[in-house]
Amino acid sequence: MQLDHVTTAAAKQVMLRTLEAQNSGQYVEWKPIHARVHTSGYADPTGFVSPGASPIRFFQTTQGSVGNGFTRMLTAADTWLQAGDNTMPAGVEFVIFEQAVQLNPEMPPWIKESLAYYSEFFMNRQLTKYTFGQIADWGDGGYGLQASAASTTVANTTINQATNGRLSRCLLPDDARIALPAKQPIGFQVSVFQGFYSTTNGQAVGVAGAQLINNGAVDVQPIGTFQREVCGMMRYVGWGYQFTLAGN
Repeated sequence: MQLDHVTTAAAKQVMLRTLEAQNSGQYVEWKPIHARVHTSGYADPTGFVSPGASPIRFFQTTQGSVGNGFTRMLTAADTWLQAGDNTMPAGVEFVIFEQAVQLNPEMPPWIKESLAYYSEFFMNRQLTKYTFGQIADWGDGGYGLQASAASTTVANTTINQATNGRLSRCLLPDDARIALPAKQPIGFQVSVFQGFYSTTNGQAVGVAGAQLINNGAVDVQPIGTFQREVCGMMRYVGWGYQFTLAGN
C-alpha cells in the first residue's frame, strides 16, 4: 500500500489479521497477481478486433499452456496462474488492495486509444457484473497527447503515458477490497467498443499491414515499426495479500 494512505490503526488491523491467518496454519504474503493478453489473439483474419465481440479475458490460461491471445506457451512473465484456468487454485485465496491495467508503452497509438478510452474494464462474479469504467481510469500514470514542447523527437499526435509505462497502481478505498476465494472464478475482463486493427500500421492484413506478432518471435526491427510482440500486450495486475493453506 502507498504510505500516504496508511494510518497506524490500519497497519495494526492488517497485522492482527495477518497474525491470525498465520496462527491458523496459513502462509501469508504481499504480492501481485498478474496476467497479460495479446490483442492479435482476439482479431479476425484481417487483423481487426471487432467492437462488441467476446470480451478480452485475463487469467484464462495457465503457465505452460497456449492462450491469452498468444500462439505460444505462457510463462510466469505472462500469468501468475499455475493451475485452474480463470480460477483461483485450491487452498489459495487473495485479497486485492490495489489494481491497474497496463497498456504497453510500445503499443501503437490506434490500439492504445481504443483500449484506453473506448473500452469497459469489469469483473464478473457469478451472475453479478462489477464495472470499473475505462481502462484509462485504472491506467499506468495517465494517458494523453505528447506535448510538442516536451520532445523534439515524438510527434504531438502520439498518445503516451506520463510515467513512460511504469505501472502506477490504483488504491482501492478501505471498505472496497476485492476478494478472490479459493476455487472461485477470477473474472477480470475488457469489452471493446471501438474496433481496431492489431496490425503494424492500423490497416488490414494484406493492405500493407501485418498482424502484430504474438508467437514470441524476436524481431530485429525497431520498436517504432510495431513488429515486436510487446506492441500488442495489455496487462492486469492486482496487489494484495495471498493466503495459502498449509500444504499448498
